[in-house]
Amino acid sequence: MCVLKSLIFVTCALPMVRTSSLPCVKQSFGSSSIVCVCNATYCDTVEEESKLPEGIMTVYSTSKTGSRLNKSEHGAKLISKTDKKLYRKSEQSPDVLYFIVPRRTAQTIVGFGGTFTDAAGMNVASLPDGAQKNLIESYFGPTGIEYNLGRIPIASNDMSTDIYSYDFTRGDIYLSKFTIAAYDHLYKLPYIDQAVVASRRNLSLFASPWSSPDWMKTNDNMVGVGTILPKMAKVYADYLGRFLREYESFMFHGRMWGLTTQSGPSRSCSNDSIPEYQSVCWSPQNMSDWIKYDLKRSLEDNGYGHIKLFTMDDNVDELDNWRSAFDAISLNLVDGFAVQGYHDNVSDDNTTNYNNASSPMCDMFSLHPDKILLGSEYCIRSRPELGSWERGADLAKHVFHTLQNCGSGFTHYNLAVDLDGGPSWVYNYADSPIVVDAKQAKGGVPVFYKQPMFYTMGHFSKFITAGSVAIEMFTLEDVPAGIYSVGFMRPDNYIVVVVGNFGSKGNIVGFRDSRYYFEFSMEASSIHTFIWMHPADA
Repeated sequence: MCVLKSLIFVTCALPMVRTSSLPCVKQSFGSSSIVCVCNATYCDTVEEESKLPEGIMTVYSTSKTGSRLNKSEHGAKLISKTDKKLYRKSEQSPDVLYFIVPRRTAQTIVGFGGTFTDAAGMNVASLPDGAQKNLIESYFGPTGIEYNLGRIPIASNDMSTDIYSYDFTRGDIYLSKFTIAAYDHLYKLPYIDQAVVASRRNLSLFASPWSSPDWMKTNDNMVGVGTILPKMAKVYADYLGRFLREYESFMFHGRMWGLTTQSGPSRSCSNDSIPEYQSVCWSPQNMSDWIKYDLKRSLEDNGYGHIKLFTMDDNVDELDNWRSAFDAISLNLVDGFAVQGYHDNVSDDNTTNYNNASSPMCDMFSLHPDKILLGSEYCIRSRPELGSWERGADLAKHVFHTLQNCGSGFTHYNLAVDLDGGPSWVYNYADSPIVVDAKQAKGGVPVFYKQPMFYTMGHFSKFITAGSVAIEMFTLEDVPAGIYSVGFMRPDNYIVVVVGNFGSKGNIVGFRDSRYYFEFSMEASSIHTFIWMHPADA
């Protein structure tokens, strides 16, 4: 019940409203935190968000000490517009106080997700049916973290066990021998369809090529530095259009939403790239011309002129070069730029709350607000460290960085890897939010482990839904080191703020909007999602 304390404040004592959820089965592997263990018959779930009335805040918390998207509910203080107490520092003030300004907005969110690599599918396939279902539900279902983006590699890449394309017949310029590979039918398509069925949201699927067939490249090899032969430019464009049409024909439920023009086009031009794997070198100007004269037309001819087309798909430090290479005509043909996160300047001193107006991404957004800036890939290139809190924080910091710099979404790499971080034909191992242990030593029961990365991703993907708009948050004092934050207004008129407290001390965080003041104590090494209804007359 709410009790009137003065003309300025109303304090609310609230019962803890709980819906059913399954707790984490915790296991330590000697790292800094724990994993949650799932098998064919059991897997933890996320407690459903309650649509609470004004003045009540829902909080989800994850911490190094073992909380995993734990839900709590908290009342607010009703404030008057003339009250000055919450504008100045005092002994009772929080360590950081955010002023929420929903009327000042920036980019619109398209979503969050991961990549359906061959490695991911092979690991899912190694599990019993029940565990497979639990893994897909954990990522895409209502009781999980509800990803709504899925990236699909076109043919093979570094996270495959073989080098393959969809047409190895030399000189087949009419693509009469084009065939979707067995790997796709075994390890990608089944799990894509299962994800679509599991989701209550629209799952936006986008595809990315790593390499053309070898005979279309100047080095006659899918691996290593090579460009598309000039006489093959149209053929390769037709190859990608054909992929979209045929791939979608094999989906029972999924539909293609987007296409990036090449994964890592700029770094694929370097002879210093180690290890070498499937790639095509593109200069920004050549890509611009190819889109203009070949690719867009082929997409339209194949019935995919409507698809979201993203160019670049490389590290953010390449963005200015790519933007300047696209003239008005070619820029009009793309829906946005895909940005990979491997060269992000992420540090605990880089904790911008709103959008960073001086960043290449926000420069692009200010010049072309109609273009989507999509975080398309990031992972930690190392064998898995089960239970590493630091890696969970690292992934979250990259998401914060993308969103603070006008990004509209974030996609990490493999949805699942094995204990070595593979398989990968080139031994390019990586960590992942989910790690599969198909031979689980204790009793030989196959299991999968949800890493801290899984839950830190969930703080964004579960609650910042597609169509949410970035809103301004500002502070009057310096923000303590290690605190990251982003804020959004959802289409359902709820405000969502994610705050990471990745430093070594606890901090009290406060939020003030036009009517309410909320406060919460964050423990050290933790991340939290705060949700409350935007005042109706604000």
